[in-house]
Amino acid sequence: MADNLIAYAGQLVSGTSDAYLPFRLVANPRTPPSGLLDLIEMTGALLAMTVRDAPASARAYHGYGMTDAEGFAALGAAEVVLHTHDIAAGIGVPFEPDAATSSWLLGRLHRDLPEDDAPWQLLLWATGRGDLPGHERVRRWRWNPEPVMQGAASS
Repeated sequence: MADNLIAYAGQLVSGTSDAYLPFRLVANPRTPPSGLLDLIEMTGALLAMTVRDAPASARAYHGYGMTDAEGFAALGAAEVVLHTHDIAAGIGVPFEPDAATSSWLLGRLHRDLPEDDAPWQLLLWATGRGDLPGHERVRRWRWNPEPVMQGAASS
């Protein structure tokens, strides 16, 4: 998570248009869980500050398309909530973000999906992490981080 959060901030700051910046954030292998949480919190704060201070015209490369500050914010938030879910499920702890967060992520990164009364379940399904009644299990998926055009409707 921390590597993705700082990478998204770096992409946005650099404005690179054709590739990811050539770096990786790797935690010290002896870092305890509390230190890893601190690292995630710090890199999330860096991304949040970068997004907040980015000009409206800022765009940068992502593997699924050029994106803007809001797109990088959504990608970072998705990394955190989905991987928190993965970790929590692995240790048997329930986790579910609020419906507004899930709805926002769906509207920003999965604009082709219908609205649903259970946005978290829809997000889990759309990312191959869960089942959705009446639908095949998702095996392959991708984000759509490209900027939302002004005046364009999103579902």
